[in-house]
Amino acid sequence: MVKKIVWWVLTLLCLSTIFGFSGQSAADSSQVSSSLTASLLSLIPSFNELSHLEQAAVVSVAHGIIRDLAHIATFAALGFCVYMLVRSYKLHRSFLTAFPSCVVVAVADECLQHILAAGRAFQWSDLLKDWFGALLGTGVAIVVCLVIKGIRKES
Repeated sequence: MVKKIVWWVLTLLCLSTIFGFSGQSAADSSQVSSSLTASLLSLIPSFNELSHLEQAAVVSVAHGIIRDLAHIATFAALGFCVYMLVRSYKLHRSFLTAFPSCVVVAVADECLQHILAAGRAFQWSDLLKDWFGALLGTGVAIVVCLVIKGIRKES
């Protein structure tokens, strides 16, 4: 029972994070990711030695990469949590429930973003990143479960 509660909480946390970011206006979303990008880059000593103009150019390039990775990472976390949640109910072929659920969430996310957030639009490229992340997360969950199962058999 505790496992189910944990996976429900983590899944809902992932969903609230995804829909929370999607509810931001384009300006707010860009500001958050630009600030995060600049903060991460400032941890690199050689970045701090660049001129402000050079730093701005690097931030501009890295900003897109950070946004892409955010799509993949948030949906990887969702895919992992949903798979583990479905598996906690001891359903066979948990992947066939978990991954399509994440696909539906990604489509709903892009649609709601387009409808509700100022300056945001449905983007197929973002949808593909979300799907890739969900596939990655469910794949990692499957591998983790197989490894744990193998360890238990050896004991």
